[in-house]
Amino acid sequence: MRVIAHLFARLHRDQRGSVLLFVIGFLPVAIGAAAFVIDVANGAERYESFAQTLKYLEDRRLLDKMPEAWHTVLTGFVLPLRHYEQGAQLLLTNANRFAYGTTLTQAMGFAGFDRIGNAQQLSLIGLALAGGAALAGRVVELQARFNF
Repeated sequence: MRVIAHLFARLHRDQRGSVLLFVIGFLPVAIGAAAFVIDVANGAERYESFAQTLKYLEDRRLLDKMPEAWHTVLTGFVLPLRHYEQGAQLLLTNANRFAYGTTLTQAMGFAGFDRIGNAQQLSLIGLALAGGAALAGRVVELQARFNF
């Protein structure tokens, strides 16, 4: 521990050391910002891919050809997960409301909006199963277009 403290003190005294300390301090922030940008870009691609999948299923009427057992699994087990996702979004929003500091509130806010996006995708699967794949595909296209 004393070695690290001595190293930082020595770096701080030297002008080049101050620049190095600034870079070391700023590097985690830059990595976090890059990770956020990549995550947002992947989220938009995920919505577009989901819209293409729904369009593919609708064009070939594959949901109508699905076995009854799989239809039961989707409607009985997968679709109710949208309520779980909505509940998780509400919990994260409430935690975001009472959290202290940007580090916590920002992470909880983004995680909450990711959860509501998951709930929307599960609801769109339900619409497609009910025969509204054209409507579900249009909703996904609008969400991807307006980034929500």
